[in-house]
Formats: sequence, structure tokens, C-alpha cells
Amino acid sequence: IPEVAGELKVSYVLEGTYKKIGDQLRVTAQLIEAKNDRHLWQSEYDRPYEEIITIQSDIALQIADQVKVYLTGAEKKHIQKIPTRNQEAYELLQEAMYGGYYDTTSFAGWYRKSLDLALKAIELDPEYADAYAAAGSSILASGNYAGGREMRSAGWDALHYFEKALEIDPANGNALFGLAQLNDWFIWDYIKAEKGFRKAM
Repeated sequence: IPEVAGELKVSYVLEGTYKKIGDQLRVTAQLIEAKNDRHLWQSEYDRPYEEIITIQSDIALQIADQVKVYLTGAEKKHIQKIPTRNQEAYELLQEAMYGGYYDTTSFAGWYRKSLDLALKAIELDPEYADAYAAAGSSILASGNYAGGREMRSAGWDALHYFEKALEIDPANGNALFGLAQLNDWFIWDYIKAEKGFRKAM
């Protein structure tokens, strides 16, 4: 952990696991001070599975309190913001972002599957900014690497989704990152791309 923290230039590392047991979810989280590998705080959460969306903000606020970080009202509001209340949309997007590749045999298949899942999430919750950002990223990726699509066409189609995500949530990191990629890969405005990547971080 000290080595990883050194590479990331961070003072603390959050380590955790989660397990679904029937309709229940158990999350174990522990905060580690990196320089001496000391455990500062640990907590277990047993909640109904449908609360998986809100558990993240609870953990973030407890950690901020533990390390004595002062949070402004705007920061607290941002942490407590729930991206969607629709459980099915949330799960579809998790699969789109993290699970799609393993069920396909090609990059092109992965991009198509990820896009389909993100679009289904949008249907279930038209105000789900992360779903629009994921759709844009899938489209943009289909014009790069082994996606098999012409980059200019993919870029223009992706732009619509990134803009919609930022219309819903102007601070959406995934959409800001996608726009930065678009500026990097498609428009070749590297100065704007770098500013976009920094803003996303």
C-alpha cells in the first residue's frame, strides 16, 4: 500500500470489499494511512441491496470526518448527490462500464454492447448523466482502436451524449473526460484536451 500510495501521490488509501447475500449487501471499508500502513478506520455496512447507490456517499462523508477534512456546503452536496434512483438503470450502467468486454469476442462487439446497455439505462432514467457519458464514450471508442467505425462520424455522434450529460450535471467527470478524449483524438486540439483532462480529474 505505501508503494501504491507513493505512485499515486496520496496520503490515504481506501480499501474495501462488497458481497451480495440474497437481497442484502455487505460492504466492508477501511481507511489506511499510507506512509506507515496504519489502519485508521474500518466500518461494515449491512444494507438492503437497493441502497448500493447511496452507500458510497455515506462512506465518503465518514472518511472525511475521520481524517478531519473540512467540507464546504457545496462539497457535501456534491458527495451526497445520487446519480440515479433507478436500481435497474444503475446496474445496466455498471455492466456497460465494467462488464461488457468479457461477454464479447471483439472490441467492436464490446463497444456495441456497452452502448446498448447505456442506452437502456437512459431509457429507464432520462436524467442519468453518467449513462449519457458512457454512451458517448462507447461511440467515441468505436471510432478508435479496433472499433471499425470512421472517427469523424463517431466523434460527432459522441459529442451529443457528452453535451447532454453536462447539461444535466455540469461537473460530470466522465463526460468531461470524454470531451477531452474527443478533443485529443478527433479535433486534435491538444491544449483544450489537456485542460479537459485536468478539469475531469
